[in-house]
Amino acid sequence: MKTKPLYARVAGIVLLAAALYGCETAGSDLSLKGRVIAGDEPVSGSSVTLYAAGTIISETLGGGSTDSEGNFSIKFRRPTESGIIYAVARGGTPRGNASPNEALALLTVIGEVDGRPDRVTLNELTTIASVWTNSRFLSGSAIIGNGTGIYNAAGNVRNIVNIETGAPGGVIVNAVNGSPAGALASINTLGDIIHACAVLSPADACETLFSAAAPPGWSAPGDTLSALHDIALNPWNNIDEIFSLLSIGEPYSPVLDSPPSSWAVALKYTGGGLDSPGALAIDADGNVWVTNSLLSGPEDCPSDGAGATKLAPDGTPLSPAFGFTGGGIDGAGSGIAVDQTGEQRIPDHPRRHAAVPGRDGLQGQRQYEQGRGGDSRLRRKRMVHQQQGFCRVPRMREFADVIPRRGPR
Repeated sequence: MKTKPLYARVAGIVLLAAALYGCETAGSDLSLKGRVIAGDEPVSGSSVTLYAAGTIISETLGGGSTDSEGNFSIKFRRPTESGIIYAVARGGTPRGNASPNEALALLTVIGEVDGRPDRVTLNELTTIASVWTNSRFLSGSAIIGNGTGIYNAAGNVRNIVNIETGAPGGVIVNAVNGSPAGALASINTLGDIIHACAVLSPADACETLFSAAAPPGWSAPGDTLSALHDIALNPWNNIDEIFSLLSIGEPYSPVLDSPPSSWAVALKYTGGGLDSPGALAIDADGNVWVTNSLLSGPEDCPSDGAGATKLAPDGTPLSPAFGFTGGGIDGAGSGIAVDQTGEQRIPDHPRRHAAVPGRDGLQGQRQYEQGRGGDSRLRRKRMVHQQQGFCRVPRMREFADVIPRRGPR
């Protein structure tokens, strides 16, 4: 099969970008309203641009500027490639400041264009949520990557922040995430540090933040969005120095009392029979499959044995209260594999079989005996799979952590 020369493919991308730029204002029949704020204060004169994420390039859909109350309204056209849209605000003057802050850059990943709310907020917390979930796809103002990863990342933003109000989201404030040393305190701490730069209090707040955010050998970032991206990609870097930038009395609370072990924002998910997870796999759609080990006390286990849990990419339980038990699953063991069709192979602890339920966890009755034609991968202990920019690590008892993978820009 013949392939196009590299220069022809590059030229095609350039022509596509030019075509998108040329029709930017054509057919602007959709609209989005919102507000840009720094803490509780409106940001006036900020330039807001609406984009669509893409697999090759991000697409500019429209733009506008904020008024004295930080409000904006954008007319835009429907994206040509991806349905995931996001807004970036650059510059502007927070109320109480005498001049614009060109180092201020905020981001909100909104999600599917047809599911967008009537109004959105861009502030420090929406930027943190959007950067941490999209860190593997973000480059400057562009969000580019594989379609499944982009959709799954966008779906997790609202777990961290309410994009309509800019307040923390429903998942991060629940009982398992809202502890004093949990994810909520982490994003509030980062939010307060970014806020100090946004309002230039102290005057060198941005300079010290950018210096601390850059890992060894990297150029210092030039705005708050780039600084947060550097921290998200390198959560191990300069932890104490970044934490020292926290000031008392900033708008977000509760905050961390001491430096964290890293700046990773790890959410915990429950439900769907998740209890004493033993092994984990991720299917082609980004759904998470977890085997649940039998516990020591009989009162802890359902009468039909511990099953397998299925969670959607955003952590929503897709399995029943005790997990899936179809295909002979009974006390799922410490291994699981999912093939490209979505079919799972799960070791059966008491009978040493491999159960093969269907894609939905309910169909299929095939079983394989370990050591007799079975898949050797089933015998791996505490398997951890990586996909779509996240590493999901099973923990004992009732929840699993989800953390962004570290990697190059």
